[in-house]
Amino acid sequence: MSDETSWVSEETSEPRWRVVGGYVVLAVVPAVVSVVLLGRLRGGPVHQTEPVPHVAVAVPVYQALFGIALIMAGSHAMGALLAALRQPRVIGEIAAGLLLGPSVLGVVAPGLLHALWTSDMIAFLSLLAQLGVVFFMFLVGRDTPFSLLRNGAVRALVSGHATIALPFLSGVVIASTMLAGYRQQTVSPLAFVMFCGIGLSITAFPVLARILSDRGLRDTRVGVLGMATAGVADVSGWCVLALIVAIARGNSTVDALRTVGLTVCFAAAMWWLVRPALARLSDRAGDSRGWLTIVMMTVLLCSAAITQAIGVQAIFGAFLAGVIAPRSRSVTEFAYRLEGPTTWFLMPLFFAVTGIQVSLGTLGSGANWLVIVVLVAVAMAAKLVAGAASARVTGMDGRSSLGLGVMMTCRGMTELIVLQLGLSLGIISGDLYVMLLVMALVTTALTGPLLGYLLPRSRETAALHAPVHTGQ
Repeated sequence: MSDETSWVSEETSEPRWRVVGGYVVLAVVPAVVSVVLLGRLRGGPVHQTEPVPHVAVAVPVYQALFGIALIMAGSHAMGALLAALRQPRVIGEIAAGLLLGPSVLGVVAPGLLHALWTSDMIAFLSLLAQLGVVFFMFLVGRDTPFSLLRNGAVRALVSGHATIALPFLSGVVIASTMLAGYRQQTVSPLAFVMFCGIGLSITAFPVLARILSDRGLRDTRVGVLGMATAGVADVSGWCVLALIVAIARGNSTVDALRTVGLTVCFAAAMWWLVRPALARLSDRAGDSRGWLTIVMMTVLLCSAAITQAIGVQAIFGAFLAGVIAPRSRSVTEFAYRLEGPTTWFLMPLFFAVTGIQVSLGTLGSGANWLVIVVLVAVAMAAKLVAGAASARVTGMDGRSSLGLGVMMTCRGMTELIVLQLGLSLGIISGDLYVMLLVMALVTTALTGPLLGYLLPRSRETAALHAPVHTGQ
């Protein structure tokens, strides 16, 4: 085991009672309080028809190609600009969508807006974007740092669960009070409140990894712990979200329980049957990797299709396929080939379409902007407190503990996928979607600068945050 993983998994020097007590206070108690509050709410399905993207044959080829070219140019230009400012590229890609949508283009040239982005064109782009999300979730599942989690990482487990439980409780409380007026009458209070809870709990593992790498922190002790903690939070968050989707789509409690049961059975089959089979195939692949690529793509798409049919959305099946994918060289090569077109072509389409369909003008009144300010403050504070306090009880120093808390505030593209899911299912309204989107962008943009302030790469902090040597 490398020094990197051994440091994360080593037993904390703090007394066991302090670690256990901290876990109970920061993770168990908020979770129990959330369950009690949710138990008082009325459940039931979300009464709406989920929009299903369709292939818009009415879109002329030249219009589709021109629209995609415009999105590619704008997204990558804005992404490069934000990257030069040491911000995640995803913020620039969303900004490009806002520029090309009703927020800017709709004000400057409304006729051009309607000519470019017809309903058929949006449906066509959305279909491509959803394929990108499926591929992206496979890559997220495969990149989850289970090598750190398998080694008994006490710090990561305590911090990971705390940074889910406390923000979730904060989201439940704020959804039951300030956001109650934004709930549509066709949406059950239980599904709405739970979704707002998970909306404040998400941490974007891929974006965090990029931020830490850009700032020279990914291979430091606090950076490694941040990655492991984000991995725990990521897996926990997706499990909770799958439950929320089952509740939202079920026509009754029995339907919701059946969906959950089918999902658990499918996940078990993937783990105990498909995973070993893929491992054996990967070992025998040798230099003949072409057929393994076909097998992996088939497993990925079939897994996504099955979970969609079960009722918990395709992204969960894609994530599960990534989790069970072998970590062999041949599968790594497959993931590498898939990552290219996903990150530079399909995902920019997703972010741009998200921005094109959003109008900041709908927020209108100052009351909505006040809600956004409160959302940002609560989202930042809950993650900071949970991350910093949990790190402190496991023996980290104050500055590094705050740094870990800041890392957990990074929501990035994962949050956007979750919000888009909530909007497509009708759990949240368009106005609340825009407000949560702004919250996600602001908290993500603040992550890098705050980390730069708390954990500067200077001589004074070199000893404390020195890179971990793996002996390679």
